[in-house]
This record gives sequence, C-alpha cells and structure tokens, in this order.
Amino acid sequence: SNGAGQELNSFSMYAVGSGTTMEYLQSMAGLDDSFEWFGGAVDMRYLVSYESGDDHFDWTEGYSGRNQFLIALQTTVITPRVNSGSVSSDPRGFEGDGCESDKSGCQADFSNTPFSMPVFANFAVIGPGAGVFTPADGNGAVIRRGAGATLVNGIIGRWPAAGISLRDQQSETNRLNDSVTVRNIILVDNGAPFQLGTAPAQNAIGFAGAAPGGASYAIDQLTGVTSLFTALPAQPTMPTVATLDWTAAGAAITGGMASFTGTKIAPRVNGYFGGTIAGTAYRGPGDPAGAKWWQGWTVYYRN
Repeated sequence: SNGAGQELNSFSMYAVGSGTTMEYLQSMAGLDDSFEWFGGAVDMRYLVSYESGDDHFDWTEGYSGRNQFLIALQTTVITPRVNSGSVSSDPRGFEGDGCESDKSGCQADFSNTPFSMPVFANFAVIGPGAGVFTPADGNGAVIRRGAGATLVNGIIGRWPAAGISLRDQQSETNRLNDSVTVRNIILVDNGAPFQLGTAPAQNAIGFAGAAPGGASYAIDQLTGVTSLFTALPAQPTMPTVATLDWTAAGAAITGGMASFTGTKIAPRVNGYFGGTIAGTAYRGPGDPAGAKWWQGWTVYYRN
C-alpha cells in the first residue's frame, strides 16, 4: 500500500462481470492484496499468491464469482524497496467483507444487497507460523461485515492467530442461514482453529461446536502442515519453486466433498468455465492423480 485508501493490489477486479473468466495468474511479493474483488462476478481458477504484503484473497461489496484451485503461501514479511510503499499490519489469507459501513450508501448493520457470496474451492492458504508477524496476528480466513462465502475442500494452515474468524453478528447470521458455508476443510498448525469471542464480534462459536470432524461441516483439526503436501519446506527454510509441490499427501488425499449434489453448494457452482466446479475426494489445490498445474510458469523470489 502506498498511502491511505489506495488499493495498489497485484490484481484488482472492479465490478468485473460473469462474462469474463481469468486463469493461470500469479502474484509475487505485492505490497497490498494479491487478488481483490470489488463486486462483480468474474470466475477465476489456477491462482497463485506467494508472499503478500497484505491479504492473499480479498473480496468486498457484493462479489459473487467462483474460484477453484488456489495457492497462497506466506513465510516472511516483505521488505519494501525504498519509496515503494509499506506493508500491512493485518495480513491474512482470506479477507471477506460485505458492504462496509464506512462506504457511501452502506448500512451500519451491513444489510445491503447484493451480498458478497463468492465460492473458493480446492485451496491451500498457508501462513508463516509464530514469530514472524509483528504484532503476532494473522488469520487464515476472516469473514466480516456481513459477507457471505463458500469455502470447500481446502486447507488453512500455520496462521499465528486463528484459522477461521467470523467478526460480526451479520456474518454469524449468514452462517446460520447457510450463506457462510465452510465444508470439508483442514485446519492445521494454526494458533487456534477459530477466533472466539463472548460478544457477537469475533464469533466463530458455531464452527467450533461442530469441530473436529463434525457432521455439519467436516472440519478437521490436524497438526503437521508439511505432511499434507508432497513438498512444503518447514519454517524458516526459504522455499524455492523446486521445493514447492502442492500435490495432496497424507490426510489431504481424502476427506473432500466429492459431490455437491443435494447440497446448497450445488446451485452456486453451475455455469463455471462452461461447466461446473466439481467436487473432489481430496482437499487442497493438487490432485494426487492429476497434473501439477502450478509447475512451469510460477516463480518464487525475495528482494
């Protein structure tokens, strides 16, 4: 970020409609969000974010597109080049907003339509672990300000604060209405699986009551993030393209929602790239019996 209110993201999608599709995109060491959607309904797939200065995947103001096969990796705090800007004090994996109350035309209770209702399927959102961020914050997925979302068949791991955080009563109400749908997810090596609170703020009690392994959500709480991928360097070893293989391994090979038929997810994934988002038996971005789609075009480097 270069200054207050400036959205200098690597990829900013402003009201991009459903007639547009985007695929095979990488952000490397951007100082703001890697991918941010401001409204719209663009569908995307095969997205890679390595070392973000802020959030890896951020949506707001009614975004309702669908996304499958995403990788986010944070191992360090970016050092900006001279006069290039500054990094965020609250970096996250996912950050979801509705109609934010400080924006013109938005209600204080975040009740504006259209609601943010994106889908994210088959993802790995991996943080740096403890001792890297100052302050020691950083969450895998923050859903707040009335946002909805569907997160399915993914892995959220190694975030120093919490894996999943619901930040206000409207988003908790959306969860109760099945508009915040988190299914068949692995939470691994996070500071806490859920960010909890006694007030509506920071409320994820509904998720906590169903985990681990609850029939409602099939959220597994595990340890050993490196065991879930064919190759992921343990901290503080610096990754390279050659040492990152996101193919599912260990517990990630199973436990996915293999079919969306008969669930409320099913109507949300139709018409995606001329077909539909398919369920998978595995969790994460890398099919253990499929191609390594991130190889040959992604990079990794530090300044």
